[in-house]
Amino acid sequence: MLMRSAWQLPFSIISLHNTVSRDIDMGQPDQPTSEVTTPGWLSNQVERGLHASWAVGRLLDHAVGLGASDLFVSAQEERWVVTVRHLGLIRPVCDLTPPVGLHCAAHLRAEAALDIAEHRKPQDGRWVHRTPAGKILDLRVSALPTLHGEDVSVRLLDRETSLLRLDQVGLLPTDLQRLRKLLENPGGLILMTGPIGAGKSTTLYACLQYLNDGTRRIHTLEDPIEYAIDNLHQSQVNPKHGVHFPDLLRCIIRQGPDVIMIGEIRDSETARTAVSAANSGHLVLATLHAPRAAGSVASMLAFGVEPHFLATSMIGAVSQRLVRTFCPKCRFPLGGVNSPGDPPTSTQTAALGCPACHYTGFGRQTALFEVMEMTPALRELVRNRETTQAIEAQAHREGMTGFRHAAEALVARGLTEMGEIERRIPRDCLQAGH
Repeated sequence: MLMRSAWQLPFSIISLHNTVSRDIDMGQPDQPTSEVTTPGWLSNQVERGLHASWAVGRLLDHAVGLGASDLFVSAQEERWVVTVRHLGLIRPVCDLTPPVGLHCAAHLRAEAALDIAEHRKPQDGRWVHRTPAGKILDLRVSALPTLHGEDVSVRLLDRETSLLRLDQVGLLPTDLQRLRKLLENPGGLILMTGPIGAGKSTTLYACLQYLNDGTRRIHTLEDPIEYAIDNLHQSQVNPKHGVHFPDLLRCIIRQGPDVIMIGEIRDSETARTAVSAANSGHLVLATLHAPRAAGSVASMLAFGVEPHFLATSMIGAVSQRLVRTFCPKCRFPLGGVNSPGDPPTSTQTAALGCPACHYTGFGRQTALFEVMEMTPALRELVRNRETTQAIEAQAHREGMTGFRHAAEALVARGLTEMGEIERRIPRDCLQAGH
């Protein structure tokens, strides 16, 4: 039996008639469905005759009501486990019996147009889902074989709320001005770095919306296409038919674009082609896995890019990390002296937890940024293959805002606490430049 935590909402057993009636009420806002967390409830409903599609719909509606970013349905030795990722943390939802878990996984596979007969290889697909409140979600479904069966993960992408403007992603005023300056360049390479789940795609789409003023031809290469945006020419890789990032990139360059967005630089050929396109006068935006902005140089060099060409093409790098901010409903000021490690001018706040934040005390996430603008001195360091530490030190001397400064600004506004900052950002990133 799954043990309930304080994070899970109190539940009450209601009749199946009332449950189905609420499912079809399209006028109600999305709310977490508390009965889903009742041990055995969902499996019992399916075993009583309801279709797996109904169970999957309940799970998705519950995840959307919580504001979760991901839903996971995972096979264990004697049961299936359903969890969500809420504000960056994994939270339990319920257990399913093996037959019900198999049916739910099969339904997710079918809706995402995966091969339901293939269980030996990983698969990825996409599904558009409408919630009871009428909200349309883009779902990215991934199925992975595991020891006891498979894991099916669903990334929940809200078309209405997930697209932010540049001034909404969390940039400090100086960093916002610096990034806008980079985007106004007619050509060059801008790299977005950070770990998986750090919000790179959100920032990248915000940049594209900033550039999408009708005066530029903008092409994107994505895997998969996360959001459809008017006036953008969006292309998706298709490995099943031999269409990969390098193939699409070479073709797009012949289309006469002004701006090219590359969903992710994953291999040497894509890295070299991106640098070549930037050197040819195109503005190229791409994501890259690197811990810090200065680390993007080492990552590109590791792909075999020539230092001279990288130094001449690269105009900037942006690194980011997500942290939770206090729930505005239950946040309150604290009196007394600041805790050790807090900025001296910070406003001491805390949050007890309430129904609006599901008793976590945190209401949303925001990003902390480093924005590194290339200068002649930095270009010379890149040409000489200097270390990441040397490049970062020079960037700080020339005014780059580090993660710690951005974190202290957030704490000083009373939006989060240093404990949350230290939990989400590696210590070496907080110490860099200080």
